[in-house]
Amino acid sequence: MYADVLTVWRFQRPLNSVIKLTTTGLMNHIQHVISTTTAPSFVRPVPTNFGDPAAGKIKADEWRTLCTIHLPLALISYCFYSSDIRDAVFRQRFAEVIDHTMDLVQAVAVLFKKSIGPNEIGKYRSHIGRYISRLQQVHPEANFVPNMHMAMHIADYLPLFGSIYSWWTFPFERLIGKLRDMQTNSKTGQFEATLLHTFLATSRLRQQFSRDNCPPSVEECLAVINQVFDQNAGPASGRISDGRIALPGDLVESPEVMSVLEEYSDRIRSRCKWNHVQYHVRSRHAGNSQIVFCPKDADFLIPGHIEYITVGDKPIFIVRRLTQASTDEEPFVQFKDVRMGVFHYDSSQPLEVVECEAVAGHFVAFNLMNSYYACVSLA
Repeated sequence: MYADVLTVWRFQRPLNSVIKLTTTGLMNHIQHVISTTTAPSFVRPVPTNFGDPAAGKIKADEWRTLCTIHLPLALISYCFYSSDIRDAVFRQRFAEVIDHTMDLVQAVAVLFKKSIGPNEIGKYRSHIGRYISRLQQVHPEANFVPNMHMAMHIADYLPLFGSIYSWWTFPFERLIGKLRDMQTNSKTGQFEATLLHTFLATSRLRQQFSRDNCPPSVEECLAVINQVFDQNAGPASGRISDGRIALPGDLVESPEVMSVLEEYSDRIRSRCKWNHVQYHVRSRHAGNSQIVFCPKDADFLIPGHIEYITVGDKPIFIVRRLTQASTDEEPFVQFKDVRMGVFHYDSSQPLEVVECEAVAGHFVAFNLMNSYYACVSLA
């Protein structure tokens, strides 16, 4: 009886030996992508030692960042651009796994859009359905789990409740984490007393500090730092207090760009905040300077770096756009719902004026080679 069951089970398994894809080289490449990718400051960082026991347990929002940004960049760049893969059979198998995995990635990317309609719901059903249906075809050793059935039903809730940002449970999980970390002495019924004693102890501690013993104010700290910057970095240095920067004396650009820079010459900054989002110039924070915008000469979005910011009633960005790699074989663009691509940063590319209303969002970039970057749009 047991022999018959074992025989049936064995014939359901693959007859050929399974090619091991999770190699040391791949894990090293994933960690390299995580540590070198430039991203906006609002993107939650993930452990750079991902895959090691020391990385600990990865949280749900970190998994989302890994799934939609780092893993697509790492897997596709490793398969199609790395010199580590010399075996054609291994590369073909790796490409098959990537094609299957990207269905899950695209499903997650569609699901996490700020606004979602019937078209997006249809895309989600298609991607998640194709991922589940092909699971045992691509990974014969894998088993179906209840979460896969539940994932199919998410599409039923989207027309009822809208974007998942309005009904996901991350706020409750954070509250539970706060309550879990509170010290209660593990004694039932003394929680309120513990809070009261902590409050009183903190109040007494604050009363011990007089005005003379307080640490220097933030303004005094900034004044000292700005003084050091002025002494060591020269007049073109940015000041921390208001983010002012100076233009280079030999800057020659289009009449439109020069007109804006001359008009706002006393209001050129290294950073600004617009609609609760931080923007920086490329020389100060590369991640916050990486924007996706709609140029005046096109009706589609393109990536670019903010080189200068002028601050008036509304910020105006002086941007150097990135040019898309001219190849039809570029592997990133085939996955349309993740909005990836390879772009080239050319410092000789002319600057252009971009109104703040034309900015759709930011993008994440990983340096493939020289000045060619694999970019993922967050817009």
